[in-house]
Amino acid sequence: MGEVYRARDTRLGRTVAIKIIGGEWSEDPKRRLRFQREAETISSLNHPNICALYDVGEIPAGAGGDFAPKRTTQYIVMEYLEGETLEELLKKGPLPVDQVFRYGLEIADALDKAHRKHVLHRDLKPSNIMITRTGARLFDFGLAKFLREDAKADVESRSITAEKPLTAEGSVIGTLEYVAPEQLRGQEADARTDIFSFGVCLYQMVTGRRPFVGDTSASLVAAILEHDPPPISESRPSIPPSLEWLVKNCLAKDPDERLQTAHDVKLELQRIRSESPALASSVPRKALRWPYWSVAAIAILIAVAAVVILQMKRMGRSRAAIRRMSILLSATAPLAEGSFEKIALSPDGNRIVYVGGGESSRLYVYSLDSLETKPLAGTEGARGPFFSPDGASVGFYTEDQGLKKIALAGGRPVLLTPERDLRGAAWGNGDLIVFAGKDSPLRQISASGSQSERGMKRTPLENGRWPSFLTGGEHLLYTMSDAGGDYENGRLAIRSLKTGETRIVLKGATYGRYASGHLFYLHSQALFAVPFDARALKVTGPPVTVTSDLDSYFSLGLAHYAVSSDGQVFYIPRESSQSERELLWVDRSGKSTPVTKILRAYQQPKLSPDGKKLLVTIGQAPQLDLWMFDIARESLTRVTTEAENESGVWSPDGRQIAFASTRSGGFDPYIMPADGGTPPRRITAQRSWTFPSSWSPDGKAIAVVEYTAKFNDIFVVAPREGSVLAPFLSTPFDERDPVFSPDGRWIAYRSNESGRDEIYLQAYPSTGRKWLVSTSGGANPVWRKDGMELFYRNGDKMMVVSTHLGSEFTATRPQMLFAGEFEDEYDVTPDGSRFIMVQRPPQSPRTQINVILGLFGNRSE
Repeated sequence: MGEVYRARDTRLGRTVAIKIIGGEWSEDPKRRLRFQREAETISSLNHPNICALYDVGEIPAGAGGDFAPKRTTQYIVMEYLEGETLEELLKKGPLPVDQVFRYGLEIADALDKAHRKHVLHRDLKPSNIMITRTGARLFDFGLAKFLREDAKADVESRSITAEKPLTAEGSVIGTLEYVAPEQLRGQEADARTDIFSFGVCLYQMVTGRRPFVGDTSASLVAAILEHDPPPISESRPSIPPSLEWLVKNCLAKDPDERLQTAHDVKLELQRIRSESPALASSVPRKALRWPYWSVAAIAILIAVAAVVILQMKRMGRSRAAIRRMSILLSATAPLAEGSFEKIALSPDGNRIVYVGGGESSRLYVYSLDSLETKPLAGTEGARGPFFSPDGASVGFYTEDQGLKKIALAGGRPVLLTPERDLRGAAWGNGDLIVFAGKDSPLRQISASGSQSERGMKRTPLENGRWPSFLTGGEHLLYTMSDAGGDYENGRLAIRSLKTGETRIVLKGATYGRYASGHLFYLHSQALFAVPFDARALKVTGPPVTVTSDLDSYFSLGLAHYAVSSDGQVFYIPRESSQSERELLWVDRSGKSTPVTKILRAYQQPKLSPDGKKLLVTIGQAPQLDLWMFDIARESLTRVTTEAENESGVWSPDGRQIAFASTRSGGFDPYIMPADGGTPPRRITAQRSWTFPSSWSPDGKAIAVVEYTAKFNDIFVVAPREGSVLAPFLSTPFDERDPVFSPDGRWIAYRSNESGRDEIYLQAYPSTGRKWLVSTSGGANPVWRKDGMELFYRNGDKMMVVSTHLGSEFTATRPQMLFAGEFEDEYDVTPDGSRFIMVQRPPQSPRTQINVILGLFGNRSE
């Protein structure tokens, strides 16, 4: 295919791997096509367990003076992986079980990412898996295939793959041992083909040998097609039956009999590991040595295990098999979009109430008994549903009226309080409703509406959100953030309604719910459960991962799930990444042309001051990085590789960039040279969730937005380490999107002080005077370089006003240039003739709610 070199990137000061195709190969159109496909495949993937791509391009024949190549040379610059391949590691024997789980989970997660991007690896084997200090890394996508490619490209891909046969007389080709039966039969490959190859790798990791062997290629093919591998338990009797079942399932001859997605494989591995904590330190059988004292230790362990089992039986706790299912809602009543609570589960676990987002959002009732969905009349615009203890009524709130309740049997909703924009509500015993406002402490009100609302006694630094009741209704469970509204470091608190006593029961957690003797909570965008004593109000064991496929809003501490009293988990799965977005040039009439054929998860494009390069965020949270796109060369180069990075802005001379990063915890502003050279340095550590937005023309200030649980405010900060944030606009409203005018004397920004987002302008430094620029809503203002026009978005419309910057500001009436389905973030060329925009991907209605059954048996409390 090509040659790979270890090299030094002198610009960014790092070691890289360069893969080239040159010489006679570069003249072969098929090899060039395969090489290009490998680059496109890697560029479409952004995952910590997949080798990263930094750059791609070609050197024309004759370029480079004395060292010029005689033929055009294509190249890919990739991350240099230091370690050893899994193949080399397996030469030493089978892996310890903790490594099997670790590497297996990492590989499955990488495959899941690739498959969600519609990419098949098709050559998964230990020699294509690198084991580094940070874990397993999947690489070599030279035979990868896009699942969604046109027919012509598909034929070309197959013809290239077939040009070298899999088998040769008297020899065994290395890849053959990992080829799925359907491939050997000439059938079409899909995601399950990679799952078979993964099963072969997993079998080797556990046993130290391949599952299928043969003296010749023909006998090896026969073994793959007709024979089952020796049972794992023959060589590793300590391996749990569930892990052997998983491997056997992956190696099923019929693709329909395998686990159908890599995500399912990952979840099964997580479940098996969580159920077998003692395996974390186990080693292969042949490596065990039995000192004399170990016999006594084992006898003690057996005795303890017998007592525990007996006690569990006495308590009536039976471990049921964990099962997973999905509920598919009606396409005419899909789940609503937005950062608010969407689902609630009745106390008996038989009904789901959810916010549906058809033509207008409202509440729908889904019955698990009849599998029917019915709209709940009178709930238009509803958000945040929650059930009454008897399951006969549902509470909710609307943005224009406030907190209400309605009987499921029918009737009109009853207004309880005009409080809007809530952060959760819960209905307890004795007709009590506790709710959390966006900017107020926890409060309580009678569900009958006969009593006026009253606040609950607060604890120091309390910022209570997302309340729920423990069994019995005497204790309130809720989330506390820090003073800055950082829910990633949230805490779960429990308050006694009798005594008012409050205690912190769990740190690093948010959106807690209690059921079946466990506290469920959100942490790092995954759902966990931890054993909890509801009488002593304390955690009694280690947490386990319930699912990492949970839809959540980490900035609000919100997760979309509900739990029945017996521990059945209902949750909205995380939306599959709509990552294949297109970068477009759009002229003032709305006509668009592609900037590049490379499709990625583009966000927040920012043109360099000279208009030659583009700084863009690529990825999906929590895996975001800044990339540099050279428009003329049409090449992408990764700028950041650590933590989560976004909101990149250019310095006025184009030599530096500012961005927000989580490498020190919460989002803080950093700056670094645009061409690398030196590591990023943090400007200020005063706040969390602070994002750069605009750099002043004189280079002396950066406008940033601080996001808190209450308001979003605008500050300015000097671009040097240790700078102090200086307030520019701090009000009881949300301000964001600040952008300096080209003369540096004004800042345009977005604010909702009128009740909706509009574009305003104030002098810099602020004099207190402001001008309303937009007239019917606006967001994301951007100046033309000469300051004579100000652009902004209003829904799907691109708006413009002509401006005059002087001692006074004047602007014309807003005019619409064009409308289109683009992302809100964009940028404009210096002359204002074209816009760089991201094509918004088509949004499919979300109609799926996942269910996990039997997580902790059938216990209810």
